[in-house]
Amino acid sequence: MENELPNVPNRRNYEKLNVEQSLRLIAEVERRLALWQKRSEFYKNGIRRRDAWTEIGGLLDLTVEEASYQWRKLLTSYRTYKSKLRKSQQSGAGTHQI
Repeated sequence: MENELPNVPNRRNYEKLNVEQSLRLIAEVERRLALWQKRSEFYKNGIRRRDAWTEIGGLLDLTVEEASYQWRKLLTSYRTYKSKLRKSQQSGAGTHQI
């Protein structure tokens, strides 16, 4: 008998957000300190953070998991771009090499 994994949604199957959806996600996360401000008392409250993701998911017609995944994806893209930009400025490389 084969070991079967539970039916867990594959993150790669999530639809890519368009620019408008991405900007809306950023704005909605920005409004909820519990999701990003580590000094906030709400940040330490997992229930509060989960509720915030539930609200955002409802507004954007996404599941909680998909909304938080899309946010992490945006953060990763931003950090990668920022790192490349910083490295190009330090090395003297032209912007066309980024």
